[in-house]
Amino acid sequence: MVQKTITLTLGGQERTLLYGTMGYFEHIKNSSGKEPFEWLEGFDKNRTDGNKITVLIEDTAVMVYAGLNSYLDSMDQPNVPIEKVKKWCNGLSTEDVAHIFTTAFGNLTTDQPGELQAQPGQENGEAKVN
Repeated sequence: MVQKTITLTLGGQERTLLYGTMGYFEHIKNSSGKEPFEWLEGFDKNRTDGNKITVLIEDTAVMVYAGLNSYLDSMDQPNVPIEKVKKWCNGLSTEDVAHIFTTAFGNLTTDQPGELQAQPGQENGEAKVN
């Protein structure tokens, strides 16, 4: 996984989220209470089984929390609690959420019928949402 960032407005100010680091996986575990790959498996199941509301609400908060605190760790700054991140996520548009997931996971494209491949969401590793 390549390190990728996205900058968006959370809590009234621009904040950067960083994906693809060791800290990112640690923060997934802290916020979800599950091992990162167990959480990712559940995320995929919710997404494909039609439980989209869980993905939009609960899983978005996990993704934002993990990305934000991963970035803060890299800058040697204090972490933001999950409760505050959940509150900030209430102000995100569905377009913002789509950009977050694309940055974290890349775009899904089909190489062959029935086969999905993750592709980087952007060429330079950075995305910005206004």
